[in-house]
Amino acid sequence: MPVEEANLKKASNSVEIAIKYQLMVHGIKQKDLAKRIHTTPAQISRAIKGSNDPRSVEIRMMIYRELGMND
Repeated sequence: MPVEEANLKKASNSVEIAIKYQLMVHGIKQKDLAKRIHTTPAQISRAIKGSNDPRSVEIRMMIYRELGMND
């Protein structure tokens, strides 16, 4: 695996862990988060897993705002 791919995988894992931790802290399930930001649970899952398509990036930004992760 090229170094760049390994770095991308590590970054994606870090984002996923951070978001899932905040969901747990706030007592929010992914399906409830999807309702809050008017999207589908599948789109939430893709965004959390680190997909880099434009919609997933947009959803991650909404997740960060919703969970107070903008610091």
